[in-house]
Amino acid sequence: MIHLASTNVQFTSEAKEALSDNVDVFDEIRLAMLEVGRGLRNHLKKQKQKAKAQEKFELVNIILPEIHDKAISILEVEPVPLAPVITKIMNAVFLEDQIQWDTETKESRATIQLYNYTARPRAYTLLSTWPEREGVEFSENERGGRREAKGLWAWKLDTLGPGESTTLTFTVKGLKKGDWSDLDIFFRGAGDIIGATKLDEEILAEMLREEEAGIEDGGEEVEAVDEANEADAETAEIEAAPVETVSNPGDIMSWNSGGDEI
Repeated sequence: MIHLASTNVQFTSEAKEALSDNVDVFDEIRLAMLEVGRGLRNHLKKQKQKAKAQEKFELVNIILPEIHDKAISILEVEPVPLAPVITKIMNAVFLEDQIQWDTETKESRATIQLYNYTARPRAYTLLSTWPEREGVEFSENERGGRREAKGLWAWKLDTLGPGESTTLTFTVKGLKKGDWSDLDIFFRGAGDIIGATKLDEEILAEMLREEEAGIEDGGEEVEAVDEANEADAETAEIEAAPVETVSNPGDIMSWNSGGDEI
């Protein structure tokens, strides 16, 4: 469904049942649909890539330890660390995320796990969306971080060595069960992360500009309301002012503001 908002919408008739043919409007609709399509394509590509990496990750972590245990039992040798082997096979930085509802505290807990299965140390800043609005706030956020934009929080992680992993958790209160079920994870840093999207700084800057514009518009509305209230107060004062009365119109000496004769 496409929503068209304008101060001068052109219709085919006075019944306003259909839009008239307008090349500019159709061009803008086409561009908007193309933009949505590109976003959907990137989302599906990321989901497919993540599912493929998840399958590979699970197979390696299930089968390789079994092979390792059987081999050392047959050869009667000491166990060897598997992290370097998994790192060589995977050769990727992998991210998993999930949101769980705590029935006891009535809060939503988000968990983000990052695995560095590459031969190099990796340093990232992770950014996650969250339902920022009135009445909703963090109840637990051990790593701190900072607010990047409305509904977007960032954490700078310590450097992960080859084969290392880290877990980031935060809890949000003020929601109902089912209100929040999906995370969008972005990152800053060198090297791709399977399961996350590299942050587009231009889009972030546009989000900040829109947020600042919204704050300014809200401030102007408040000022307009204050001015209207002041005008109403002045009107009320004028209406409440005493009206000059004359007790005896024929006697000029009795004309005063209080109506008392002099």
